[in-house]
Amino acid sequence: MKVYLDTSAIYALISKSDRYHGEAASTYKMLLDSNLELWINSFVLGEVINLIWYRMGKGLAITTARWLLDEMNVRWLGEDEVREVLDEAAEAPAENRLSLVDWSLVRLASQENAQVFTFDEKIRSASIRVLP
Repeated sequence: MKVYLDTSAIYALISKSDRYHGEAASTYKMLLDSNLELWINSFVLGEVINLIWYRMGKGLAITTARWLLDEMNVRWLGEDEVREVLDEAAEAPAENRLSLVDWSLVRLASQENAQVFTFDEKIRSASIRVLP
């Protein structure tokens, strides 16, 4: 089974002051113990590194990037996939508040029958399987 990690889950793992840190740590441990395939996509990689860089510093951002590249499978989105995500986002109703990064995760999870580890309520309300 494949599980994609969202920015909110990764940030909660890294930031001990995040309100979801404890739940993120226990969920991550469960995922590791279950030997599930852990994935991120290239959009999440960029977003989480930028978030950590500006909130917690360059050093931790670079350390986190190296950890993610070493420990996770990375799904690099190609030009055609990016265009498809943009098209889906453009066609969505105005009240749909998913970001482009969110759209990329929802699309991959749907296509690959994967789960998404997230604390983002917008993603949690999409028609996909989520953790925790």
